[in-house]
This record gives sequence, C-alpha cells and structure tokens, in this order.
Amino acid sequence: MKEFKYIWVCRAANSVILIAALSVLLIACDGKPEQHEEKEIESVRVALAMQPGSALVMVAENQGFFKQNGLRLDLSEHPSGKRALHDSFFADKSDIVISADVPVALASFSENPFVILGSIFSANNINRLIARTDAGISTPADLRGKKLATQKASAVHFFLHLFLVEHGIYERDLSLSFFKAEQLPDKLASGAVDAFSMREPYISLTKDKLPGGYIVFEEPGLYQQRDVVVSSREFVSNHPSVVRRFFKSLLQAEEYVQNNPRTAINIISERLGAPPSSLETNWPEISMEVSLDQSMLLVLEDISRWAIHGGLVEERTLPDFLTRIHGQVLNEIAPEAVTIIQ
Repeated sequence: MKEFKYIWVCRAANSVILIAALSVLLIACDGKPEQHEEKEIESVRVALAMQPGSALVMVAENQGFFKQNGLRLDLSEHPSGKRALHDSFFADKSDIVISADVPVALASFSENPFVILGSIFSANNINRLIARTDAGISTPADLRGKKLATQKASAVHFFLHLFLVEHGIYERDLSLSFFKAEQLPDKLASGAVDAFSMREPYISLTKDKLPGGYIVFEEPGLYQQRDVVVSSREFVSNHPSVVRRFFKSLLQAEEYVQNNPRTAINIISERLGAPPSSLETNWPEISMEVSLDQSMLLVLEDISRWAIHGGLVEERTLPDFLTRIHGQVLNEIAPEAVTIIQ
C-alpha cells in the first residue's frame, strides 16, 4: 500500500512537471511568430540622394542599424534628390526615396500616389553660390550680367531664387542656364558659366578645380531646407513592417549622431567624397531629427507658390499637402516626433 502511494505521488508530481513544461512550451510557441517576424530579414529598395540630407541613412547603414532591425537595403545612389525621385522612384526602381523638399513639392502637383513619411534633415545654410573671381565677381551685386547656372526645379534652384531676391537682383538681369548637378563643377571650371548654385559635395569639388580663383556666397537663415522620406501608399500599406524597421533604424542613427558628432561628420563626409570641414562649419545649423512638424507644410506651400509663379508647373492651385502626409508609422514608434495637425 505504501508503495502504491509512492508511485501515485511520483506520477502526480511528474504530471505537474509535465503540465508546467507544456505550458512553458505553449507560451514560447505562442510568442514565436512575433520573434520570428522581428528576426526575419526583409529587403527594401532605397534611392539615396548623395547629399547631406541623406546623412541619417548613411549613418544607419554604416553602424549596421538596418541589419540589426532585420532590413537588407538595396541602395541606388543618385547625384541629387530630384534625380533619385524621378529616375528611380517614379520609374518604379525603388520603394523608398530620400529627397529634398523642392522636388517633392513640385511632384505633388501630379497624380502620383506618393506620401511623405517623415523629415530626416533640416538646415538653413546648406546651399551655396560659388563664382569665379576672374569673371569680376566679388560681391552678390556683381552677378548682374553674368552667366549663372543651377539644377532646375530643385532645392538649389529655389535657393538661387531667394538669394537673388535677397540682394535685389532680377533673373532678367543675368543669363540663367540649367545643368545636371554633376556637370556644374566642370562648367564653372571651363568658363562656360560664371557662377552656380549648389551644395556639397559639388562646392568642394569645384574649389579643387579653381584653387584660389573662386568666391563662395552663403546666406544663413534664408531657406530652411528639409529632406524627407517618400514612399508609395501601396508600399506602405503592403509592407508596414519594412517601413517601421526603416524608421527605427533612422531613430537609432539620430541618437548616434547626437552622441557622436565627430564620428558622424567623418562618416557623412567620406560617403559624400567631401572634406569634413565642409560639414563642420555649419554643423550647429544642421538638424538631423526624424520628425513630421507643422512648419514643413508652410515650406512646401512657399515652394509651390514659387513654382507656380515661375512657370515650373502648369497648375495654378496649391496642392493639399495634408493628403500627402502619412504619419501613422512614425506616430506609432515615436509619437513625440509628430506635431503636424491633420
């Protein structure tokens, strides 16, 4: 009888252990799909503008944040945000594109169903105007009657417009031509133009071609440029996990830049092929924060008015930019970064 009790007690104890083990296993199995989702590697095609506004993507890639979040980036590099937008994204060669605000604002006049997911860069002194001193240019007033150039319908074109207005110069007072971003340094070096409006790395590249024979004009506070992340409504709807992981990586990069500014400058300048000094000078004026703020709408509207007045678009009515904003993902993972009123 004692032996029977002993056996029964052992079986009962074993049953309790077995049930507990099964419970742990079931809990683990129940949580397994979510863990698997987080570790599963997903690919995304990203069109990257090779300009300072893409800095957070460059840092996130360099530090392995995309990989940590289960993303594999298929990157295509483009001389400007405008080219990345039109040559890659609108050509269905990429899922996400980084571009400055001007090309995005102008594209908003079309029916293309793209959305702005967030801003990742803001600076009020990122664009420059570089001129040949042997063309008799030493002050902005000397630009009258000269041959100027820039990339059409882009952030540097908008900056040039604002710069001329600031100094009381009308476009009819000079000769304005348009070229691809990468063509401008040689155009100035050859004397085909006397000055052009651009940003890094092209300003530094031009300095190397004209040692001692140039002057650079800047105008801090004239134009608060923003670079934004753009995707299609369809991609965001069908791949929410990819978009979420992409922004998680950018938020990690934002924190890294804040804590390691010197290293970040080196990463960005090396990727752009520009000297670190080209970023160091204006670093305090650069904001590399992931956000969706109300002021971005005002800038997009100002750009659109300029485009209408300058005949860069056929429409005469401002786009409804609120319909272009998709803040759901950013609001989920970093609600404090979203201040836009929808």
